[in-house]
Amino acid sequence: MKFLVPTDFSKCARNATEYACELAMTINADIVLMNTFHFRYSDTGFFIDFDLSVKEISEKQLESELDRLHEKFPALKNLNIETKSEVGGLLENIEIMEENESIDYIIMGTKGRTGWEEIIIGSETASVIANSKTPVMVIPNDAKWSPAKRAAFAVNLEERFSIEEVSFTKQLMADKAPIHLFHVYSEVLDMNIKAEEKLQLDFEAKYPGQEVFLDFDYDKSKTESIEEYLEEIQPNLIVARTKHRSFLQQIFHVSIPKNLSFHTEVPLLVFKEKD
Repeated sequence: MKFLVPTDFSKCARNATEYACELAMTINADIVLMNTFHFRYSDTGFFIDFDLSVKEISEKQLESELDRLHEKFPALKNLNIETKSEVGGLLENIEIMEENESIDYIIMGTKGRTGWEEIIIGSETASVIANSKTPVMVIPNDAKWSPAKRAAFAVNLEERFSIEEVSFTKQLMADKAPIHLFHVYSEVLDMNIKAEEKLQLDFEAKYPGQEVFLDFDYDKSKTESIEEYLEEIQPNLIVARTKHRSFLQQIFHVSIPKNLSFHTEVPLLVFKEKD
């Protein structure tokens, strides 16, 4: 397994990098630590910085960050960690990585305050969530790696997770961690008890030994209702898929990929919509 970890060396990016390192040491994953940069242009669109100083600074910062990580986590010497300094935008470089390398998960940080107060996800992170082909794990500013003791999955009644998705989420959770499946009906008349039972049985089969609860509501049009639900069950991990627009938009307030307001202090794993 391989993680792509973009960094701009900010506090939140370093926290996400440390989270990725600890997770990688736990499950024996490889890491690609990537920094992107731009050459400077004039207003007319011509280069005004022709030398390699910008790239050299990026490479030195990556080297310094890698030294810091090895000092903090000596066990990292047992993992394969590659650094990449790439010119251009983050999303375009992620697209190149997706085409040319085997990247399983992207791990990125968020900025902002802790708790249930507003945490702003930068436009780059939002754009990656919306446009990458690779699942994205978003790490809030103060989140530390620890197996989740309770997980919340935003699901549709026809939702079925792949073997690979089940395997990865299991590695993110503690043994016997309860799972809450959260489904929103458009209206009461849409209620489908047979589909609910089938979904719950499917999760119980894929996560043996873990309690699976099905929680549902009707037309959650207010962000506050999502927050109340998450605050009530207190998950340590939220799992969703990009096709769950209603759930993600209510966590994020506005349509992806604009600037988003993220209202939880726990990691969010976003699987990508299947073709």
